[in-house]
Amino acid sequence: MRTPEQIAEEVERAAGRGLTAAAIFLSGRIKEVVSVPAPRKRVKTKRGGIAYRAATPATPGAPPRKLTGRLRASIGYEVAVDGKVARVGTNMIYARRLIATNHDFLTNVLALEAPNLAQIVGETLGNS
Repeated sequence: MRTPEQIAEEVERAAGRGLTAAAIFLSGRIKEVVSVPAPRKRVKTKRGGIAYRAATPATPGAPPRKLTGRLRASIGYEVAVDGKVARVGTNMIYARRLIATNHDFLTNVLALEAPNLAQIVGETLGNS
């Protein structure tokens, strides 16, 4: 027979696993959203290098489109040691500007996927 403390510990472990699974799922969905390629053109920089620019302006309210893939590659997740908090996001400096200029890809995907995230965490708790 398990004690109440053992049951509580087991539930916390299961919730941590569910939270980790939900964070992995959400980071994957965000990567899918920012993977839509933008029509692009090559331009020469002042130093003679090559850069890419979007050939058409971005649609207001739409997620940013992919030029080089650096934003998509930087999207990740981390789970706190205690397993009670998970963070999904990016470390690219310009992502904050994109969000401020009506291209909020993080919050929009979170709102869209909230039912799926709840289901993932709930299934993990139900299987423990």
